[in-house]
Amino acid sequence: MKFIKFFILGALAALGALTCELVLSSLLSILFNVNIEKDYLSKITFFLIIVVIIEELFKLALLAKLFSSIEKSSSKFILSIFFGGGFAFIEVYLKLISLSISNIFSFPFLGVFLIHIITSGIIGYFLIKKSYSILSAIQALLISSLFHLTYNLLVIYNQDAIFAYIYLFSISIFLFILKINLQNKSYSTIIKTR
Repeated sequence: MKFIKFFILGALAALGALTCELVLSSLLSILFNVNIEKDYLSKITFFLIIVVIIEELFKLALLAKLFSSIEKSSSKFILSIFFGGGFAFIEVYLKLISLSISNIFSFPFLGVFLIHIITSGIIGYFLIKKSYSILSAIQALLISSLFHLTYNLLVIYNQDAIFAYIYLFSISIFLFILKINLQNKSYSTIIKTR
């Protein structure tokens, strides 16, 4: 049941981030007469960097709040993965309903799912590994935003999607290693308490 709850809360986090991004886009358009949509996904812009940070900040804030009521570290990590899946689901769904049939096959749906699952897992790792502090929150935000932005760079500037998927596969291995690290630490804690 917690898995479904975290998936739904991930979806709600995506809607919150999207609302914040739309408000920011509207303000920039009104105040500075900037057309955000023209360059939004065709090149790396300051706005795209802000969007990535907003998305990762929403994930971080909600996961930190949700984790405060859960004691088991292994559960937290898996729940953060489901949270990322919910976040990605909303992003993919909204993209699907806005694309024409001819453009559907050019959108990297799998990549979007993977990057949000991976970055949520990384945030989850930092929130589990260390007691929650400003430093661990900043580390989680910077690393997840860096991975997310690198993925966006690969999608925007590479015509061949294989590089983006190799990158995602590589950071999936990194996430798997983090998970093993968490398991080893919790196992050694169990042995020490006996």
